[in-house]
Amino acid sequence: MSWRRKLIPVHRWAGLTIGLVVMLSALTGAGMAFREQLEPIFYPGVARTAPCAAPLPLDALAAAARRLHPAGTLDYLRVQRDATAPVAARFVNKDTLYLDRCTAAASASQNRYQGFFGVLEWLHRGQWAKVGGWVMGTGALSLIVLLAGIGAYLWWPRRPRRFSQGFTVSRKMKGAAFNIGLHRAVGAWVAIPLLLSALTGLPNAFDGIHNAIVSLDGVAEAKRVSTPPIDPRAPRLPLAAAWLTIDRLAPNASEVLIHVARSPRDPLEIYIIAADAPHANARSYLWLDAWSGRVIDYVPYSRMGAGSRLYYWMLSLHTGAVGGLIGQLILFLGAIGALTLGYTGINAYVRRRFKLDRKRPAPARATPVASA
Repeated sequence: MSWRRKLIPVHRWAGLTIGLVVMLSALTGAGMAFREQLEPIFYPGVARTAPCAAPLPLDALAAAARRLHPAGTLDYLRVQRDATAPVAARFVNKDTLYLDRCTAAASASQNRYQGFFGVLEWLHRGQWAKVGGWVMGTGALSLIVLLAGIGAYLWWPRRPRRFSQGFTVSRKMKGAAFNIGLHRAVGAWVAIPLLLSALTGLPNAFDGIHNAIVSLDGVAEAKRVSTPPIDPRAPRLPLAAAWLTIDRLAPNASEVLIHVARSPRDPLEIYIIAADAPHANARSYLWLDAWSGRVIDYVPYSRMGAGSRLYYWMLSLHTGAVGGLIGQLILFLGAIGALTLGYTGINAYVRRRFKLDRKRPAPARATPVASA
């Protein structure tokens, strides 16, 4: 028996089992491909508020967030350069308030995993179960094997001159033959974007892969802590003072995320997307003493190790944050291609299993009666 005959059932049953996870990932990924453009339409309060000449200080906004959501524990404030964008105050349980910079009123309130796009992200990230992330990651690994391994071997033409035929579908094909032809052609066109999407999604699904990539930096994780004052009544560093340091180190940053210190020795951990960042996830890290404001450590993205830069590039590629609309369109078409592969594969199996394409025998013609 040839290798092709041995691999066809493996390919089929892998697609009919773990392939369903791939289809879920593709469906949710396609739904989020243009999230940046569509979310302001779905949830206008999340994206825009009225600008004003004198925005409130961050400390006032943090106090307002705690007052509006007293049962929650504030995790961080997210500030964008756009003066009309509200300040996002996220709590540990993922509840998020979007605060008007002028009045501190909540222009919108939503948990990270609620709403149309939130539910899609909840499904895509496997938040629906403790092992959900592992299941979605296994789907990505299976996709890599199906495309780059088994699928590529089965698709590869035996005669080089027929190579281009693998990218087309003959209009003369019908039934199961058409589905198989479409399956082959779509797989050839979307293989690269799907492989890229699957590979770049692995670090977020498996901590081991993430840690292995970051370990390429060759630098051990430093322990960064604040030094509490002797006087227990001493106030913490105002966020306004922290902002002065942020603006000095990264002027006109496009986005700043300030993690609020919760224990006495916790520093202010700050993520910064600089004005000249090469992509949407090119984070610079800043740690400030939560009491004195002393700079404990500052690591601009340009000084990060190769592993950390690779990880953030992979994150941006996976979310379509590279290449603008073209990058988002490629991500969307790749996801639609994965859904098409799933549909055509299942359709071909059902037709074969239930023999839907078997031609029915033609009805027998009545034998004419000879006249006397």
